[in-house]
Amino acid sequence: MDSDSHDDAVSTGGGETTRTIDWSRPDPVSSAVVEAAVAKTGTDAVSLPPLEEFVDGDALNRLFTRDTDGRLSFEYAGLAVVVSTLDGVTVS
Repeated sequence: MDSDSHDDAVSTGGGETTRTIDWSRPDPVSSAVVEAAVAKTGTDAVSLPPLEEFVDGDALNRLFTRDTDGRLSFEYAGLAVVVSTLDGVTVS
């Protein structure tokens, strides 16, 4: 993670890692997915496969904004990912 990331926004427990989504920051939701996967796997983002191989990152960013309400589940790099406007990004 770079120096701008918020390590305190990532929590782990019960076999899951959750990355809250700070809607005041310009970071897209797709970045939160990668950050949560990095935290869960203990690796760096470069070692993970591109998110685009699993889900359209641009579409994900358009679907989840501060003005929407929803939930989406998919698999990324062998992890179960849930993106929720209320709960953030959870990987297990």
